[in-house]
Amino acid sequence: LFLVEDAGEAYEMVTQVLKNNERRVLMLGEAETLLEALVEQNPHENSEALFFWSEHFHRGLVGLLATQLVQKYQKPAFVGALTADGHIVGSARAPEGRETANVFEALKASEKFLLKYGGHPVAAGFDLLPENAEELRGALNDYFAGLRQSGETDKPVCHYYDQDVSFSDIKVFMNHWEELEPFGMQFAPPVFRLAQLKLESVKTLKGGHLRLTFKDSTQQPVEVMWFFPENKDVCANPQDR
Repeated sequence: LFLVEDAGEAYEMVTQVLKNNERRVLMLGEAETLLEALVEQNPHENSEALFFWSEHFHRGLVGLLATQLVQKYQKPAFVGALTADGHIVGSARAPEGRETANVFEALKASEKFLLKYGGHPVAAGFDLLPENAEELRGALNDYFAGLRQSGETDKPVCHYYDQDVSFSDIKVFMNHWEELEPFGMQFAPPVFRLAQLKLESVKTLKGGHLRLTFKDSTQQPVEVMWFFPENKDVCANPQDR
């Protein structure tokens, strides 16, 4: 799109992108409704992990669906789509801050039921045959149940920050943000903490996000967005950061 020189061709490309996105939104809404029905039909209160799959899920959406399950139930989630070749192709997600909820290790421990798998502790992918789905569900639950029974518990997770600031500080700093870029490995973007704020209002948005209004010592209202809110511990900046 950025390289095309013909305005008409560019317009057609943008139009197609918008159509594709509308279709994606519709498909995701339908998948979310189906997933909710599957959750209701399959009791999971005593399960250590969640695993659902359907021929009606699109393989490009299973990661989003797994993320939604994690956010709602705070359990490791595995969601799969039945593909045209008869395989269940899925994505796994782990709750943030739970070191023992390693979805990659869970898949590794269950590999005899899988055709292939890969990923890392908090996000992974997997491939299996439908006839092994129930065995995989049981193996995943047994893996995480075994960790709990062995006494392995999650350590408190600290989210480190670099500096205490005020809203006025943030406004000044953001004017110079691009001068510090690019951020990446070994040079993470700075994290700031704003303390002693007064919460004026909270509005829950679609997707579970929050719109918050705060006031600081200046009594000037500031509206912020909080995406995917979770309980988090915050720690002072360590010396080696």
